[in-house]
Amino acid sequence: MEHFRKKAKENLLKEKQKLPDWVKDENHITFKAFMATEEEKESRLQYISKHFLKKDYKNKLDTYKIAIKCIADKLSIDDTTLGQSSSYSEDFVKHLKDINEDLEKAKNKSIEKGKLDKSEKKSYTNAALKKEISKLKQQLIQQEKSDVEKQVNRAFDMLSKETKEALTIPSKISGEKLN
Repeated sequence: MEHFRKKAKENLLKEKQKLPDWVKDENHITFKAFMATEEEKESRLQYISKHFLKKDYKNKLDTYKIAIKCIADKLSIDDTTLGQSSSYSEDFVKHLKDINEDLEKAKNKSIEKGKLDKSEKKSYTNAALKKEISKLKQQLIQQEKSDVEKQVNRAFDMLSKETKEALTIPSKISGEKLN
């Protein structure tokens, strides 16, 4: 989790102009809430990038949604303070809602990708598999014939001239077949 905090803080400090208007300076609770939200967002995106099945998202608050309570617990403050009674609450809630919508879209894309991958795997029917196996067997037979022919030609070339003449094998034939 420390990795996410460090990464999020580095990115935000590099791009200070991207901070929302409701976020105050680094020591203010708004900045801490924003950072905690970004950490959780990164964590959720990591989860989403590795899970492609609908069943992986049954508990949405643990997998792809961020609750105000989660952020409040990270900051050790009351969730009503964060989400209702502070001057920045309305903006924070809107920001969190936008992030949750983005996470929902990412989750749906991930599930769709999983469905596509699954359908591609199922696209091989028995007939298609039999046809593929037959084609590969033919290629194997051709390759074996080619290999045998090369080995026989090599064996002929390795014979001495006297042995070839004794077997009445002209030396020109073995040289032509090798090419």
